[in-house]
Amino acid sequence: MRVELIEWVDSRSYSGWSSRRNYTEFAVESSLVCRSVGMVIHESDERVVLLQSITVDEDPDQLMDCGIAIPKVAIISRKLFVQEAK
Repeated sequence: MRVELIEWVDSRSYSGWSSRRNYTEFAVESSLVCRSVGMVIHESDERVVLLQSITVDEDPDQLMDCGIAIPKVAIISRKLFVQEAK
């Protein structure tokens, strides 16, 4: 299993009555860059799934916690920390 740092752009929202200019400025100027570190439990053409915690038991009932699915279109960069040998 790999441990990676993934930097990605998250979605943001803006609500309330405001001018088109304010909404346009918000859309252009407000990127929310996030960094997540975790174990890559799944990767497809569309997304990477990271987990923060996994129990040591590697059986079908292995317990996992704190997962996040990051769309690949949102990923800015990836850094490999650990590549576990099989």
